[in-house]
Amino acid sequence: MRKLLVLLIISFPLIVKAQLEDHTWYFSETTKGIVFDFNNHSPSVFTGHGVLSYEGCGIASDPVSGNVHFYSNGIKVYDNNHQIMPNGNGLNGAISCHTNGVPCPVPDQPGRYYLFSNTTDLATAPITI
Repeated sequence: MRKLLVLLIISFPLIVKAQLEDHTWYFSETTKGIVFDFNNHSPSVFTGHGVLSYEGCGIASDPVSGNVHFYSNGIKVYDNNHQIMPNGNGLNGAISCHTNGVPCPVPDQPGRYYLFSNTTDLATAPITI
């Protein structure tokens, strides 16, 4: 019985698939960016996006598929096609900060987020995808 329990504990991580919310990272301070997409297991260079941030950006992704819903540099909010979202301009956050825009899902409201930016005052922007 003890050996069976140890075998289950060892093999359990192999069959469990964790949430994929943090499997995509965007970095850039120019029009060429670097994306680390751990869903595809390969980093790549991409173009056609807005200038992101010196130290990364906040990304909201689907917890099941890992697909990017939107991302922000604390100043603008971009959709998954790298276009500025409606009301996604002028957040007045700082682009050169470690956590320049933090998306948080609204409890019990799928597809709705608050984006917190790092201004001198508390600033939030409601986002619906």
